[in-house]
Amino acid sequence: MLLTVIMIVKNKNATLFGCAAILLVLVGYAARPQENNSPPSPVNAPHGVPGRLSPAAMHTMALDAPAISTATAVPTLEPTYTATGTSTALPTNTPSPTSTPTRTATKAATATPSKTPVPSFASSNLMAPVAAAASAVCGAGPAQTYAALSVSGAPADRPAAMHADLNLGLRGWVETDASRALLNLGGPSDTRAPQLVTLFAPRRVPDIAAAYAVYNWDFGTGRRTMPLNMPAVSMLGLTTAPGETFYLPSSGYDIGEGQNALVLYAAPSRITLKYTREDNVANGYTLHIENVCVDPQLLALYQSLDDAGRRRLPGIHNGQSFGSAAGGRILVGIQDSGAWMDPRARKDWWQER
Repeated sequence: MLLTVIMIVKNKNATLFGCAAILLVLVGYAARPQENNSPPSPVNAPHGVPGRLSPAAMHTMALDAPAISTATAVPTLEPTYTATGTSTALPTNTPSPTSTPTRTATKAATATPSKTPVPSFASSNLMAPVAAAASAVCGAGPAQTYAALSVSGAPADRPAAMHADLNLGLRGWVETDASRALLNLGGPSDTRAPQLVTLFAPRRVPDIAAAYAVYNWDFGTGRRTMPLNMPAVSMLGLTTAPGETFYLPSSGYDIGEGQNALVLYAAPSRITLKYTREDNVANGYTLHIENVCVDPQLLALYQSLDDAGRRRLPGIHNGQSFGSAAGGRILVGIQDSGAWMDPRARKDWWQER
């Protein structure tokens, strides 16, 4: 091929044609097919045909391979990390919910006995009267008429059955080992105070069967607290004859319309009597009597006036009966302007006159 080019160049008459021919020959030489001894490109190679990979192909696969390896590694690493983190975290967090119920249960168990709701205590108090049992032995007393008196001031600030100053059954009481004899205490006395000897007919100083301490009351929480220790005795158990009649203890206080006391609360087996016309225990004497069969007529009048809003309440006069003995013991407690008094004080409640 080179010899042909030289011969064409030597022809002086054909210089131009020679140059053109040289260019054509060079272009044709450059454009001719080259021998390809390399294997087919992996892109175009048939599937399953082995061959050597070119550096470019190897580079391409090298770039692709890490992507596949990375994608595979992520799920491999994640389970390992998650499992480790979970197993570590769960045991760490598990004790918290476990310890919390344990502490709560302990506190609840500790607090419940110390602050038992009063209704539960009253029902479990062996000395507290049971209305159903008392009514089974209570009969209708002599036919009587009870007055309905207007109340001075506002009615009680809550239902009487849920008022621990009016319904002594909410508080409850506990027997003490204090002396069961009347006490000769010093100090002044009120000659007009209600006299417990007139609770009976004929008048008498009964045998004292037991001495009790009434529970104090927290009006903020609505629960009883500890038994009263001042005075040491706040309620007496007086021996009675089953079925005997009880009368309003006489006092020197007249609350109007010929009456001497107002019924602040009445239930089949308990009654609360107040020697003023106010619907509270804040002023004057209040007498609590338990384990008694309240006269059915008086109980019916009280319930109707209580349902009507307590603008009026039943009145009782000195010497008028209000009930009878349910058994062999009646319980009596006294408050003076809200303060609990010692019912053993001879100079106050057992004056001879």
